[in-house]
Order: sequence, then C-alpha cells, then structure tokens
Amino acid sequence: MSENYALEPFVSLIIPAYNAEHFLQTSVQSCLEQTHKNLEILIIDDGSTDSTLKLAQELAQNNTRIKVFAQSQNSGTFAARARGIEESKGDFVAFVDADDWIEPEFCAQMVAAIMRKGDFANATADFAVCHYFLGDLPKIRVFDNKVAGTRIVNWACLYRRALLLQALSLCVRIFGEIPHGLFSGEDTLMGLLLISFVRDCSVVNAPLYHYTQHDESTTHSAALRSKRLQNAALCFDLGKTLQAHPAWNPSFPIREFARITNNMAIYEFYILQRHTDCVIMLQSEQQSRLSRLSPYLAALLCARRYHWRWRNDLRIVLYCLSFGAVKR
Repeated sequence: MSENYALEPFVSLIIPAYNAEHFLQTSVQSCLEQTHKNLEILIIDDGSTDSTLKLAQELAQNNTRIKVFAQSQNSGTFAARARGIEESKGDFVAFVDADDWIEPEFCAQMVAAIMRKGDFANATADFAVCHYFLGDLPKIRVFDNKVAGTRIVNWACLYRRALLLQALSLCVRIFGEIPHGLFSGEDTLMGLLLISFVRDCSVVNAPLYHYTQHDESTTHSAALRSKRLQNAALCFDLGKTLQAHPAWNPSFPIREFARITNNMAIYEFYILQRHTDCVIMLQSEQQSRLSRLSPYLAALLCARRYHWRWRNDLRIVLYCLSFGAVKR
C-alpha cells in the first residue's frame, strides 16, 4: 500500500452506540487497526445512560480520526446511523455496531470490491458485502446481483455515501422525517429504501466482520422483547407505506422480491421472538381464519407462505403435537 494514503478513497466508519461501555473500545480499536488508513471513525452516542459517551470522548482525545456526536435522547439505531451519514465526509461508508468488530483488511478489501467493474451494469458497484463471523464460526452470505439490496443488513457492508444520501432523501420524502425509535428490524427498512437506487453489488468472499450475540444486546435482550416486537410492527408498517408510494420505484422483479422478503423477514422475526401475546400485523395482513389461530402458529404459517425452511415446519409439528406447549 502506498505511504501516501491520502490518495486512497476516504472511508467513514460509523459506530452507533447505546449503553455500550463494555464493548466500544474493542470496536473502535478494530477500526483504528485498518490497513486502509484514509478513514474517519464517527461514534454516534444515542442517548446512553452509562459511561459510553465519556469513553467515546476519551478515545477521540487520543486520535484525531475519531469524531463523537451525541444524540440528545435515545432515537434508535436507524436515526443514529442517519446522523452518522449526514456528519460523514467519506466517499464510502460502513456501519460497525458498537459490540461488533472488523478484520484489519475490511476496508481495503471492500473498497477494492466496489471499485471493480460490476457483473451486469458494466460499472463500479454501489456497495460491497462480505461474509462474517458469528462467534468463531464463519458464516456465508449468498447474494444474487439481480436482486441486490433486498435483504441488506447494515453491517458487513460498505456503501457509496451518495447511495445512502439518496436513500435518506427518499425516506424523508415519503415519511416526512427520519423515523425515530427504530432499533430492531431497521435493516429491512433501509434495504427497501436502497433498492430504488442500487444497480450492482460486489461480494467479498471472505469473513471480515465479527457479529456478536450477547444477552445485553438490543437484538437478544429478554427485557426488550416486547419493545422489539413493537419495533418490528412499526418497521413492517413503514415498509408497507414505502412500497405503496409512487416514489419507490425499483425495477420488477426486484419490486416483487422485495415485497416477499420484507414480509418474510418480519414473520420470521415474530417466530424467533416466540411471540404469543399480540397479532398487530397478522390481523391486518392475513385472512380472518389465521387470526383465530394462536399468534405463534399463525406466524409460523405466514412465514411458510414466503419461504420454506425445514426448521419452520418442525416448529409447526412440535407445536401441534404438544398442543401448544412447545414454542421454539
């Protein structure tokens, strides 16, 4: 790599952080150790009530590449990422969750992938995606360029900043503002926004992102289960509003694929959370006979409509054989 790294594309690494005092330093350190040196690190403190903001400010004092922005109140991951996009200066942008970390070659390989010629657009890609680690195990992500973006998760990707700004502009045009309070299910909404503009993606066939699961995370905390379900319902409603708006204009069959995968993602989320108390979406989306079933079984059947997985059918069998006692 050239010593004059200023000639490299400028990368913005955005870290939304909420009560992440135990994880933030590891995440930031992995960003500082990138072999691609022309970068900035934006820590967006999302109204933390612990010492996350203080730690972020201390880290920024020791390195000029680190910038800290504080939300006045907890606004959710979607809004925190949007703030980071607006404050960023990079040609390319990546999101790194505060409890995750990235390999030293993450930026270098992802930038190289975007700068290559695309497969079918004969142009450089709009974003790159890599495989990831879940614990110590590498996980493979399969993407089809013809439906690029329909199942985007905001981590383990590198985007052109211009693409993200287009998505935010469309978001404000349709909803009137950046949605606040979204911390779970927001990846699906961002993916739906992006596919109006995505032409091509590049896949890096290497695990470069470390995705962490722990009991304190917003995705897996038992204490936040009810709130996560409300978030899923809100994201679903926002997704439906988006897909009905004339400004949302991806090409067909991407449009139809997005509709199906959006529904599937939400229903699967309900199943994974073992939802048993409410049918916010099911009542409005499905036929009345489904709403008369238990919410858990209805969610299982709805998910099966959009995507077959043997584990889903096994859940249905176990639930029926146990007369509703087994929910897993």
